[in-house]
Amino acid sequence: ATETFDFKNQSIEVSACSKVLLTFSILSKSMLENIDFLIISAIKEGIEVSVGPAFCDRQSAEINFLDFTNQNYFGEIKYHVTPVYKSGNLGKKLFIGTLILTNKPKK
Repeated sequence: ATETFDFKNQSIEVSACSKVLLTFSILSKSMLENIDFLIISAIKEGIEVSVGPAFCDRQSAEINFLDFTNQNYFGEIKYHVTPVYKSGNLGKKLFIGTLILTNKPKK
């Protein structure tokens, strides 16, 4: 099988707990067979950092990821996803979307 990856139906929003929630679906379940996990990264102020791994549920092609690292950040964040295959190879980094955090979370 080939190592391919693509996704659809992405949304980026601030959750009720003031964390960024990324939601997207991997295009086909057959793509999941070779993926070990996904690396979610963010670019803020021109600097790219890993915000954590997302693991693939083999029964569903949907990925939900809560970003805990940027909950107190204000400004633009560009999110990307990179698949890590079971072979150990990294796939192509794909752009998920951009979110601008402007308001302080309410307590």
